[in-house]
Amino acid sequence: MSINRSYLNILSIGLLLLNSSDFAYAQKKLLLIGGATNLCSSLQPTNCDSKIDWQKLAQDQGYPSNVQIKYQEMLQLTDLSIQNLKAKKDYPSWAISDLQRLDKSKKYSVDDFKTQIAKIDSHFIDDLSDDNWEATLNFLSITQSEIVSYKNSPVYTQNLFDKFVDLSGGSNAVIGIVSASSQDYMDTYIFYKNAFKLAGPKEVVWIPIDLALRKARQNNDCDNIQNYVASEYGEYDTKRRYPDLTNYQIQKCKDSRSLMDDLNRITGIFFCGGDQAKHKESFITSSGSDTDEMKIIRQRVNSGQVTLSGSSAGTAVMGGPSKKQDVPMIAGGQSFQSLVDKPLDYICTTSDCQDDLQYDPQGGLDIFQTGLLDTHFSQRGRQGRAIRLASLRNLDFAFGCDETTAILLIDQQNQTTINVIGEYGISLFDLRSSKKGSSSQFSIQNVYWSYLTQGDQIVFSQDGSIKISAASFKSRVRESGRSLTTTDVFSSPDRQSGRDNYMEFVVIGTSLIDSTDTTTWGETYETDPSIYRVNFKKVSSTQGFKGVDPNGDQRYSIINMSLDVQPKSRDEDQTENVARSFLSL
Repeated sequence: MSINRSYLNILSIGLLLLNSSDFAYAQKKLLLIGGATNLCSSLQPTNCDSKIDWQKLAQDQGYPSNVQIKYQEMLQLTDLSIQNLKAKKDYPSWAISDLQRLDKSKKYSVDDFKTQIAKIDSHFIDDLSDDNWEATLNFLSITQSEIVSYKNSPVYTQNLFDKFVDLSGGSNAVIGIVSASSQDYMDTYIFYKNAFKLAGPKEVVWIPIDLALRKARQNNDCDNIQNYVASEYGEYDTKRRYPDLTNYQIQKCKDSRSLMDDLNRITGIFFCGGDQAKHKESFITSSGSDTDEMKIIRQRVNSGQVTLSGSSAGTAVMGGPSKKQDVPMIAGGQSFQSLVDKPLDYICTTSDCQDDLQYDPQGGLDIFQTGLLDTHFSQRGRQGRAIRLASLRNLDFAFGCDETTAILLIDQQNQTTINVIGEYGISLFDLRSSKKGSSSQFSIQNVYWSYLTQGDQIVFSQDGSIKISAASFKSRVRESGRSLTTTDVFSSPDRQSGRDNYMEFVVIGTSLIDSTDTTTWGETYETDPSIYRVNFKKVSSTQGFKGVDPNGDQRYSIINMSLDVQPKSRDEDQTENVARSFLSL
């Protein structure tokens, strides 16, 4: 059904940034972002708040006058690219013949290249393996520079980056960037380096620890590190495309002491997005112990000498296993399949299980130890998978971090404090009083859900008590009208138009908080083998808050709403709570 989106006013962009002096006695400081740290750049102009003269900006930022600005990926056939493709043992000769029919004087966008090569051979792309297609793009790639405009980026992204730099020492900060999770990790580093430099730290350095460096060291073959970039990441021709960074990584590969020195002088470390498993494999040995580099990072983060941040996969990898509970690391899966299918305690590599719940039972880097951790949360409807995995592993808490939103965690004296900052919200699922069903189909009752937004706070004390408080600018909701229901509670990607019921779980929960109703429901869009229903309930401890923040944006908070998740029974109808006048408030 069509739902008015007025409640998405909670997704405002203001931040009540906390002062560094608040953390004078702090130990561990984490700023964990749920993903989508969108920045304005020549390649991503839709993220810009105004039109940019990129040539002028590039000159202002010190680029040479002849810089080739990246507006899109560009390709050009050269004698060298043909030579390199011929040297790739599994690259087919028929593909070489097709490529040689291209005009070497022309530069192609990727789309134009696809069109042109299809005219030569309509089966070229279909018949080429994924790896060889990637090699084609890499070897034909034209070197360009993506220009970043920090001040024209979305304000919520700027605020998150500014907060990280501030926590890391402000103008004296030395920021280390880890890009091991990204396929094209050198390009990722360059992008984030350019962004963070504009946020005002003293220095930004690359921490080139990744699977390629690990393998090159194991084989005592640092000089040929680009071969390991190809074998471990499927990224080719990096020595031509990134000559300075390749030489830098070779140097750090050979000189481990120099790399250790960098880890000992940084004041902040940022883990980029991509594949969290690659982050983990780069810093945890096959036996499950810390690498020498991870030992330094852990010691310095735990002692408060280094502020740690990450986004997307860089956040997801920070979870478990922890000393208190055996917390796994989520690796993939959709909410509906997580509820109906058996979870996989390994990472799926085939197409038939991509939607199943996948997790690493040994956890991640074990930096965030407060519960299960998930990202891109409300935007991708991941509530079902978080509840299922937390229940499976008998965990007390699960956290879901929305995009362009951060968990700011401070371990201080005898308590752990989490502050919410950013554009959207943080979900906290409390399973301590939950009860799992006894049938073969998964079901669970009495999960307590809190959805916390800008300025809200959670305090975990050593005695096990938890205090959740709303921001000072919010007051108790004055209930009126009726709540909403939905038949797409997890914002399914399988709808014809994709995830068009954006953040549906939050919309339904917020509508209940604002209404005079005590219950409402949401069902899954998927029906096979059965529809799943989430029953939302107000209980004695449920509280709702809303208020206008200093930026003029309305924010909602939900504290302790009870959830039951179960297959829909035959006696449950789909009667809607029809009144919707509250949406105009």
